[in-house]
Amino acid sequence: MGRASRPSALQKRSARRSGANGLGKTGSGGDEALVRATGSPGLIPAGCGSTNGDHPVMSDLPTSPPPLSVRQHLTSLRRRPILFTDLLWVYWGHGFPVSKWNGVQEVPGTILFVDHGGMQYEWEGESVTCRAGDIFFSQAGLRRHRSLPKTKVLSVGYELGWPNGEPLYREGLNRLVAGGTKTKWGQRLYKASLTLFHRVHPRVKELTFAQAVQKDCSTLSAYVTQQAAFAEWLTVLIGVFDELGIKAELPMANLSPVREAKALLDRAPLNRPFSVTQSEKLSVSWRRVEQLFRSELHLTPRQYFEQRRLAQARFRLKQGRSSIKEVASELGFSNLSHFSNWFHSHTGYSPRFFRGSQ
Repeated sequence: MGRASRPSALQKRSARRSGANGLGKTGSGGDEALVRATGSPGLIPAGCGSTNGDHPVMSDLPTSPPPLSVRQHLTSLRRRPILFTDLLWVYWGHGFPVSKWNGVQEVPGTILFVDHGGMQYEWEGESVTCRAGDIFFSQAGLRRHRSLPKTKVLSVGYELGWPNGEPLYREGLNRLVAGGTKTKWGQRLYKASLTLFHRVHPRVKELTFAQAVQKDCSTLSAYVTQQAAFAEWLTVLIGVFDELGIKAELPMANLSPVREAKALLDRAPLNRPFSVTQSEKLSVSWRRVEQLFRSELHLTPRQYFEQRRLAQARFRLKQGRSSIKEVASELGFSNLSHFSNWFHSHTGYSPRFFRGSQ
């Protein structure tokens, strides 16, 4: 058999260039092609290309730290984190005909424009009243609301975060901008939201919230069209967030100590406070873990653990299968009043009120 020919220098340079542009079979090139083809496949690579060459789906998002070498840079491209996005609803009409407060609910991120009337929101002890011409940027979480008479709104509900459940935007939301629709960025976002409504619900003049959440894509073509429209709307939304100084959050670092500490906290029993002695098997000191958590999650490890307990408390209270005292005991509270005070300090509601509103 003859000796296999070696690739020329030109072929090597061409191969490296293809790899750097993400055109190989591995890496993020396939994801970017999918985004360009469909607008938003539900999983969008952070820092990916645009849907039509003019509108970047994700602009100025933080990626990995500055690379030390070309090899490390190419490695970071192949391991770039993925964003999860989803359009949950878009409606334009009289969405909430009742004037009394609804129950406390888990809600996604929401953009609300008030055309007529007004909406009132409450969450974690805070409250706002949105009137005609106002824009409200709602963060995902617990809240309740009520509608004032003759209210008409344009609203978009969406999910935007990392696959590990961390939101892309953590700070700066739950913000009311009085007269926001009169600003240039507000007019741009309102127009984009109205365009999204007409593309998702063609030949429909108005739609209530209940009608919007019941509608679904009946064909693949309709789904792709909807996702492409949603990706274009996200482009405008993120541009507005940049103008308002609302910054995207980095996902949890790929550092081994952080992953180890998170796994340890996720395994820790919820019926007793987390003890630092449980961290003896970590590869770094607990003080270093706390520093990494603060820099990446803006939380301490103890606060992260408390979020786990709070999520379990909400879940058990929603189930309604156990008494509030039993739920408190499961989470390590020997005193019911201590549990009630703890729950109220995190949510703004008592456990009894939260359960009764579900």
